[in-house]
Amino acid sequence: MIVKRLSTEFRISGEIADDQATITSLRALPPDAIEPDEKHLYLGEDTTNSTEDGASRCYLLAHGKNRVKVFSNDYVKLLNAVLAAFDFYNIWEANLEALTQRHAPIQEMLDISDEVLSNPAFVMDFEGHVLGITPYHENREETAFYRDFRQTGIVDPESTSMAMVDRYGDPVEYASGRIPLVVPKSNRQLPFLPATIINGDESVAIFIVSQSNRKLADMDRYLMRIMLNHLWAADEFRSSSSTSGSSLRSNILHRLLEGQELDDVARSRLESTSASAPYVLLIFQSAVNTDTTSMRLNAGQLLHAFRTVNTPNIHTAYGNSAVAVVSANQVSELVKEVGRAFGLKNWRVGISLPFTNMQTIPLRRRQAHFAIVQGDSKTGIFRCEDHAFEYLLSRVRTSDDGLELRHPAIILLKHYDEEHHSKLGETLFQYLRNGKNLVNTAGALFVHRNSLAYRIKRICEICNIDLEDPDENAYILFSFYLERAGSNQQRHLVDRTYSSTIPSE
Repeated sequence: MIVKRLSTEFRISGEIADDQATITSLRALPPDAIEPDEKHLYLGEDTTNSTEDGASRCYLLAHGKNRVKVFSNDYVKLLNAVLAAFDFYNIWEANLEALTQRHAPIQEMLDISDEVLSNPAFVMDFEGHVLGITPYHENREETAFYRDFRQTGIVDPESTSMAMVDRYGDPVEYASGRIPLVVPKSNRQLPFLPATIINGDESVAIFIVSQSNRKLADMDRYLMRIMLNHLWAADEFRSSSSTSGSSLRSNILHRLLEGQELDDVARSRLESTSASAPYVLLIFQSAVNTDTTSMRLNAGQLLHAFRTVNTPNIHTAYGNSAVAVVSANQVSELVKEVGRAFGLKNWRVGISLPFTNMQTIPLRRRQAHFAIVQGDSKTGIFRCEDHAFEYLLSRVRTSDDGLELRHPAIILLKHYDEEHHSKLGETLFQYLRNGKNLVNTAGALFVHRNSLAYRIKRICEICNIDLEDPDENAYILFSFYLERAGSNQQRHLVDRTYSSTIPSE
């Protein structure tokens, strides 16, 4: 950046081999031409080179591996220009600090940084709103990606929901602390450097510098880190949240997700939406970007779609997901509308069991999340009702006394089989699972019906159970499912085929 400023006044030749912004001071370059380090910029006369453009002297700027020749007849003017470049950055940082002290808007901070950042830059919140952007210059390369949100004020969700990779094609964490160079899989967007703006312990926005000139990537990283020390204090991150009815309901829904009790006023506000009971809760999770910042950004931008659909809903961002509550009979309409407005081909959608009591929201969130887990990392729509039995087993099993609720026969047969190397436990399970049908059970166990009948008789003797009692049979069969749920062996649950897909856009 120093050389760039000098080039406006002097003839310069040479290349910058390593653009590392680590210069801390200016030093004289001695005649014996020591090997310059990377902490200082060295300036001295180069008597070994002929002059150009009528200049009587050639001077050398040296920094690390960088060597730049500057031709000038006036050493004092050159020295003052180099010192002015140092002053330029010192003044810039001082001005940033002044804006930080008075909590200036983000746009003001970007405006005074425009001469420092050679590449275009902007700041957006986690819902995709552009909070500030550097001014447009004709000599700056800006794709349709920039032109679009200069007009709309919102970053295209498709741009941020796609997979993020580095220049080698390997996945990267979006806006991680090391500020990676991200190469989007789209010609509409330039490679860029993303960084998270953190206020206190909370990530509040994303700062992005596009890389129309990749040679400045290291310099941009350095300048970005300086700016991150100031952007967090911007006025946008101090203002109170909106008090609109929609925002109030979103805040109340967020409180419910945190397990807070609602008073009568908050409950009435939440229920004032035109959505009617029974309700279901939906969780939307990105399946493309799995790091925390990317998922939160994608979820935040999805909230725009919730606000534009006709289907009444209450929505909020929670953790790395978008959460919505809607009338149970309008789930399909909501998902279709959101899919058309936003595109959900790279999303997982979990849907809870129906409910009428809003205070059970935390339970419904667990149900929707459980449904997503059953999808085994696939994209699509997953309903808890399709996995209700598995969910019931998981709830009982994880309770304090879940396994203690098993029928005693399960324990007796388990010990008997271990001691006698038999399969009476499996026999009883298949017998009850097949409705006590001897033919079907014998086929499932690959044994003769006479052998099966003997085993059943032996089981009743060992366990002292009455297999003519339907209630006891149901208790025993449920205990078998409970025993096997979550084990590493194959789960003998009711066979089902699930094929849920996102509605076509």
